[in-house]
Amino acid sequence: MSQLLRREPSSAPRAPQSLGLGTTTACWSPLAEREHRVVCTTSEIEGAVPPHMHAQHHVGVVERGTATLRSEGRRWTIGPGDLIWNVPRQIHSISSEYCRCRWIAVDEHSVERIASLSGLSVPEETRVFTDASRAAELLELHQRLENGAVTQPAASTLANVIAALARAPANGALLPPSLTTELEECRLAIRKRYADGLRLTDLAAIAGMSLFHLARTFARVLGVPPHTYLLHLRVAWAQSLLRRGLAGSRVAYEVGFSDQSHCIRVHHRFLGVSPFAVLSLERTLPVMAAGFAELPEAVRRAITSIWLP
Repeated sequence: MSQLLRREPSSAPRAPQSLGLGTTTACWSPLAEREHRVVCTTSEIEGAVPPHMHAQHHVGVVERGTATLRSEGRRWTIGPGDLIWNVPRQIHSISSEYCRCRWIAVDEHSVERIASLSGLSVPEETRVFTDASRAAELLELHQRLENGAVTQPAASTLANVIAALARAPANGALLPPSLTTELEECRLAIRKRYADGLRLTDLAAIAGMSLFHLARTFARVLGVPPHTYLLHLRVAWAQSLLRRGLAGSRVAYEVGFSDQSHCIRVHHRFLGVSPFAVLSLERTLPVMAAGFAELPEAVRRAITSIWLP
């Protein structure tokens, strides 16, 4: 990448100094023996959650309040009973005066298997739904998992909710006028070539803009500058590959970091922990949400940064 594209480290998110988003709880819930687990979180959002990406699917429901959800240049106003499906590697943010949401994070393998068994396609972009019955079902499921009621029926309920949302019509999103065809082509170029030596000059040529105008417009529409967007993608892909068992040195190369140390530094900048610490946290999280309060503050802070809404 060109030197200009590298002059953006200050725009990358930093790990929060406190839990911040009102109240955040988390717990691991194994859905069945030998199955991948899910992470349940509850967030009371007051203010703005900065733009970020996940390596997993996040299915959520608004319990109280209203908020503005932005993802990849699109925008929705969400309120009680609305369901959100944040898919992996989509930049998104939430802002609200007050909003309480419950989320279940599910790994890609589990979602793909559910979709395959149901004969459905996994969404490729963040989606919002209004379905009162499914919202009530997801709320009840979240509360059961959070209280440690981990049973096979819970796994079936989650599979049913995911399958239902995969076939349901999504709410329309508002598109800003500045999300032009040229800017969309730049976004897709980064997503396709995140592991390559893509330069800001290449993107400027695609958009037909000056370097400065492209960086400013991209940040205004997507929420982050081009290079920060690219680093988000690399971090999310690195987490996915590490979960599949690939060695850290190979993962760094596969996603486009110069070496393993570079990969670790960027993870620390974005999440506050190393990529290997993410996997360690997942293995040691308590099964019940009550155990979350007993974790050391540094661990709770790291969990909060990794599983933002």
